[in-house]
Amino acid sequence: MTKQISYKCVKCGNCCHAGLEISIREIDLKKWIDKGENDFIDKIQIDPKSISPDGLAGYHIEEKNALLALLKQFNDNEYQIKKKELKQFILENHDFLGNGIYPIPIYSFIEQLGRMPVLIPHDFDVVIEGIKRNIDYIIKFKKDGSCPFLTDNLCSIQEIKPLDCKQFPYDDKGAIKINNYFLKICNGIKTTFKRTENY
Repeated sequence: MTKQISYKCVKCGNCCHAGLEISIREIDLKKWIDKGENDFIDKIQIDPKSISPDGLAGYHIEEKNALLALLKQFNDNEYQIKKKELKQFILENHDFLGNGIYPIPIYSFIEQLGRMPVLIPHDFDVVIEGIKRNIDYIIKFKKDGSCPFLTDNLCSIQEIKPLDCKQFPYDDKGAIKINNYFLKICNGIKTTFKRTENY
């Protein structure tokens, strides 16, 4: 028997209610800028994991942590200067809306922001500059974990939705994510078994 995995979207909306982290990439911003969707900016926030202290092992993806990126590029003295510049960039170009709720106690390297800071960029240019500084920006979900672009259980920005959404449930290599969590939330993933003949 061989296991076969297939996927076809059944518009269940489960993925849009699951609170999956959706990163915003420059390609997404370009589409939104071209369409004049400037009001999307309040639906974007900094991913707190990307500005967590560099010693917060296991709570962030290394390549998406701005401090670890600086550590790799600069010696100690330069690192401290760049860290101050990063702090200044964040505080001057984002609105702090308080603290979010998350099961893991993730703190920002900017101590006064505390646990799980909700930081909204002022405009798309800030997001583009932030991405260059290795800050990860994500969709700011509603309190119930649902996507702010979800209307009547359908995506209201289907044609210009983020690449992370377009790829779901595939990974960057084009393979279907078949871990238990994805199988649980996605009604479109099907597992079938096919009998194989032995010759």
